[in-house]
Amino acid sequence: MRKTARRLAALAVCCAVAFLASPLAAQPAPFDPKGRREGLTNAYLALQNNPQFLEFKAKLEATPHDTALLEAFLKFMPLSPLDYLQIDMEHRHFEVKVPKFIQDLHAQWVALHPATARSLYGDAAVDSILNNWPAEVPEQSQAGPGVKSVTAGASVDTNRNVAATDVPPPNEYQGEIQV
Repeated sequence: MRKTARRLAALAVCCAVAFLASPLAAQPAPFDPKGRREGLTNAYLALQNNPQFLEFKAKLEATPHDTALLEAFLKFMPLSPLDYLQIDMEHRHFEVKVPKFIQDLHAQWVALHPATARSLYGDAAVDSILNNWPAEVPEQSQAGPGVKSVTAGASVDTNRNVAATDVPPPNEYQGEIQV
């Protein structure tokens, strides 16, 4: 009697664990960096021959300040403008500084595609984009430099006179420290 009661209890616990774990198993696993990059590259390559994308691109070149067209374009895009630019730079072998408007379009794309963005970039990155919070708190805002670190920087960082202990000594002064 006790054995069957234990078996039933163990079976109930296993069923409960399986029932509670099933939503976690059903969630899509986030891309690993290599798989994420391959998926985005495939989407980029598919866009190059997509007639709707080419039509959007031509219309945006003709009327770049049309906000309704831009929003429709961002809803259509399967990848963010930032990822598109990065993959485009790799495929066409060029490199430019990422303009602020591309960052703004990326944030707008994330707002239009939150589920896709969460699977690509993770919850923390998407939340920081949607809430206009920096992903990491900059060190400058945490605390100012103390007197100890300023004096240590003069003798430890790149400002130190490395020739001071050379043998033979340098003939003249060859460096300076700015405070």
